[in-house]
Amino acid sequence: SSPLVQVIVLRSDLINALKWPVGAAMSQAVHAATACLFTFKDMESVQAYMSPENLNQKHIVTKEVKDEDSLKKLSEKLHGLDVPHYLWREQPEDVITCIATIPIEKKNIPKPLKKLSLFKNPSAMTPPLSTAQSNESPPK
Repeated sequence: SSPLVQVIVLRSDLINALKWPVGAAMSQAVHAATACLFTFKDMESVQAYMSPENLNQKHIVTKEVKDEDSLKKLSEKLHGLDVPHYLWREQPEDVITCIATIPIEKKNIPKPLKKLSLFKNPSAMTPPLSTAQSNESPPK
């Protein structure tokens, strides 16, 4: 059988345009994943994914969309394909930030999710200053 994969889809504009700290964006993924697993806890794939024998064998893929409208459209597509998922709305800001799916067999991940790019940390794309260019000492 194909491994179970939980797919997380996060808005890239949270970091790029809205300047959220990377940790805050990561928290959105955790919130959505946790809410999804709890909401759909009685589904067979969730129970298998959360079983004691699979507890240390999680497969999670984090993808990205550009903004809130893209996330809403993706949610609509997933509803149309009957893919259970959780659309996370951060409070008190009332901002939609992330989608988490139930665990899905890798071979059955629907096209709208497969075609998305993996989430990239934009700050990781800029090489750090070398020690020679920086006034800081390297870590010891």
